[in-house]
Amino acid sequence: MDVTFLGLHTEVFASEILWGLLAGVFQILGYMVYIKLSQDGDEGVDPNPATWLMFSYGTTVLAFLEWRFIADEVAEKGGVFGPSEFAILFLPIACALLSIRVATICWKRGKLRIPREAGEVIPFAIDICLTVAYVGVWFATTNDALSEHRLEELTLLFLVLSNMSTCVSFAPIVQNTWKSPQDERALPWFIWTSAYAMHGIATYLDEKTLWTPLIMYPASCVVLHGLMALLALRKPHLPAPLRS
Repeated sequence: MDVTFLGLHTEVFASEILWGLLAGVFQILGYMVYIKLSQDGDEGVDPNPATWLMFSYGTTVLAFLEWRFIADEVAEKGGVFGPSEFAILFLPIACALLSIRVATICWKRGKLRIPREAGEVIPFAIDICLTVAYVGVWFATTNDALSEHRLEELTLLFLVLSNMSTCVSFAPIVQNTWKSPQDERALPWFIWTSAYAMHGIATYLDEKTLWTPLIMYPASCVVLHGLMALLALRKPHLPAPLRS
């Protein structure tokens, strides 16, 4: 039966293109809110420089590698970039460009630097190692002499390492928000959580199954961004009153 909702065929709502584009739009919306809040002085947010430094280079590397992967896949099939490919790349490219924008806000405030404190140095060092590792694994997957089984193993390893890098990069901002929830606001993190949920739906519709390594990225990001939203909702710790 041909069913429509608000003038759209029901098949449209089962399109990975629709959900991929919505994910990108929500990602941009979240950044617009976050950047606005970061410019509101004491009433806004105070972006964690260590995490946003890792976000800026990490998301840029991931977006580039994902673009190369899709470009190579399209070239092998003799096709051209279409709406489906654009929808898949929309969110990671938007995230890469706008995370650099937040990092520049930290830089203009004189806070963007190589981490020095113990709570930041360890995650930063681990993240650099993971980034180098998954870039190396990605280059290994471009070897045409690899068997299909070995290629699948390396692709899985790449996805695991890149997701571990994402988790590690959240460590400084999670730690800081736990101690000082007033430095963040929940709204942009809830918007980003929604964006990654939509990205997960797009991935599911594209892969036709939840049991795919590609679902790790949106799933882990839903958890991490949702955690940040909940932490930001907490009331700031007030110092105990002095007793006379």
